Amino acid sequence: MVELLLASEAKQDLDTLIASRAAALQGKFLAIIHVGDNPASATYVRMKKKYGESHGIEVRIFGQEEEQTHNSLLALIESLNTDKSCAGMMIQLPLPPALQPYATELCARIAPLKDVDGLGGQLLGLSTIGQQNIRPATPGGILTLLDHYGYGDLRRQTVLIIGQSNLLGKPLAIACINRGATVITTNKSTDPDTLRTYCLQADIICSCTGVIHLIGADHIRHDGSQVIIDAGYGHLDGKAVGDVDFEAVESHVRAITPVPGGVGPMTVAQLFANLIILATEDVHPTQRRSDVAPWFA
Repeated sequence: MVELLLASEAKQDLDTLIASRAAALQGKFLAIIHVGDNPASATYVRMKKKYGESHGIEVRIFGQEEEQTHNSLLALIESLNTDKSCAGMMIQLPLPPALQPYATELCARIAPLKDVDGLGGQLLGLSTIGQQNIRPATPGGILTLLDHYGYGDLRRQTVLIIGQSNLLGKPLAIACINRGATVITTNKSTDPDTLRTYCLQADIICSCTGVIHLIGADHIRHDGSQVIIDAGYGHLDGKAVGDVDFEAVESHVRAITPVPGGVGPMTVAQLFANLIILATEDVHPTQRRSDVAPWFA
C-alpha cells in the first residue's frame, strides 16, 4: 500500500521549535510582500498568516494597498530592512508579469538576517558550503518531510527535480547533492520523451513546475519503488491539484505527497522555523546580528 507523506505528521518537530521560541518575537512581526492576484499566492499568504497567528507571531501583509512598481517595492524593502520591529521578510512569488523581471533583484535587496525565504542569495550560498543552517523554505520543508518518513538518506539515490527555479529547483538540487544524491534536473520545457526517461530512472521524483498533471502513469515504473514529491499547485475543476496526476500514479509508487496537505504546509512551517532561527541564533560565521545595517548602507 502506498505511503502518504503528510505534513500534519512531518512538521511536528518544526511546530515544537517555533512554539518553544515564539516569545522571542514579541513586539516584532513577519512582513510578507504580496503583489497581484495570483490565486495560489493568495492561498499561501493566508496559510502563512494563519500559521503565524496560531503561534502568537504577528504577520503583516504589504503591497496590496496600491499598485506597486519596481521603485515602490525597492523603497518598501529598504524601509522594512531598517525597521527594527520587522524580524523577517519575504516576497510572495510569483510577482505579476510586469514585475517578474525584477524578482531576483528585489529578493536580493532583503537584508540577509531578515531573509526567511533564503532567496536573497547570501544565506543560500553559506548553506551550500555548510556554514549556516537556514534552509530555503520549500526545499527545507521537503527535506524535513523526507527525514520524518525515513527517506532523507539520499546516498546512492537518484533524485529527479523537475523545475529549476531559484525558489525551489536550484536550492533543492544543491541540498540533495550535499546529502550524497545523484541529481538530475529538468524543467517544463524538457522534451517529453527525455523527461519520461529520467522519471523512470529516478528513485525520488520532485516536481515543482506548476504545470497541472505534468507527471502521469507513464512516467512511473509501476513497481512500487519510487517516492514522489509534488510541489506543484493549481486548480482543476474547482479542486486543488499538483504537477502529478495523483489518482493515476498512487497505486504504483512507494510513497507520495498529496495536494493539498503535503509540501505546502511544510513550506509554511519551515518559513517560520527560519524566522525563529534568524531571530534567536547567530547564523553568519563571521558577522553578528548588530552588523546587519552596514551590509545594506
